[in-house]
Amino acid sequence: MASDGGASPRPISPSERIDAIDVLRGVALLGVMAINVVTEFRVSILEQFVAREPAASPVDHAIETILTFAVEMKAFALFSLLFGTGLAIQFERLANSERRTALLVRRLTVLLAFGLLLCLIWNGDILTEYALAGLIVLPLLFGPRWLVGVAALASLGLYLAMQAFPVSGLWPSAAAMTQAVAEAHRIYPTGSFLDVLALRLREIPLFVPLHAYIFPRTIGLFLLGAFAWRTGILRQPPRHLLFSIAAGCIGLGAALTLCHAAGFIAAGRIGALVEPLGTVLLALGYGAGIIGIASTAERGCSAGLRRWGGWHSPTISCNPSSSAGSSTATALACSAGSVLPTRSRSVSPSTSDRCFSAPGGCVITDTALSSGCGAR
Repeated sequence: MASDGGASPRPISPSERIDAIDVLRGVALLGVMAINVVTEFRVSILEQFVAREPAASPVDHAIETILTFAVEMKAFALFSLLFGTGLAIQFERLANSERRTALLVRRLTVLLAFGLLLCLIWNGDILTEYALAGLIVLPLLFGPRWLVGVAALASLGLYLAMQAFPVSGLWPSAAAMTQAVAEAHRIYPTGSFLDVLALRLREIPLFVPLHAYIFPRTIGLFLLGAFAWRTGILRQPPRHLLFSIAAGCIGLGAALTLCHAAGFIAAGRIGALVEPLGTVLLALGYGAGIIGIASTAERGCSAGLRRWGGWHSPTISCNPSSSAGSSTATALACSAGSVLPTRSRSVSPSTSDRCFSAPGGCVITDTALSSGCGAR
């Protein structure tokens, strides 16, 4: 959204969008969908926290292994980063609007309402958590950039501390989750809608602790995404810096994740930090790498189009009385017909290329090389 003064906000045009961020958002959503298909879209979302059945085939086992170590939780963390970036972009674009706070609070409140309704349909809802985290992050966006960065680190530090020093009795027991999964398997196939709804309400005490453990991370990643936007690294991506961040974060994150999976890092408080820290680092590395690749591809395409346009752009020659016209004549003549030439040149009329008469005395040719048309 953009606004001028006290004017009503308006949707941005496609040319104002940052393609690299859209690409990253699409990749994050693809990862979320893949994880949801494999683990979340089950009879009960709690089933992923109890003993899993072995994969039916080597291919299934390979896919689950890749998703578990490379995508699971990383895609969700990446999407949290992007949500924070989007919130910061909206906050900035509404800077001149007197209704900025009211509009953003209204959006987050509507998101919260949808999330609460979705909880009655599916117990894997994330909208409620995102809305509540957004309402906490929003006041911090009024502060300076350093405050956003410090708050991000503090929130992520709290998240890691909760993993190393878990609150006693907060996380549901394995027996309680196993019982809930068995009850879900019994009610979903045979129960009525009211039976299913009652089951979901009974499951709420089991889901609240899960969200409580992840909530500080969500806030921290929101703030980190907003901080990244404030630094300008997403507006004009410095490719060398992004690729350096990607290599460092992915390398360290992958090392921590694999060492934890292989049992090289002992259990205990340090072991409890390894996997969540590796997840955050991998998400940051993925984000930096994808932004760097997308921006590089975008610049390459733009340069290619400029080179292609130099040879293939329509040649426009405007002169009602002679066979060659100047660039000044071209601009004046074509303005009457709303035709804006990419390039003007005087050429010989002896050509077999197709020429098109345009309003205002312009003649346009679709020549691909060096031939063209004079005025006709």
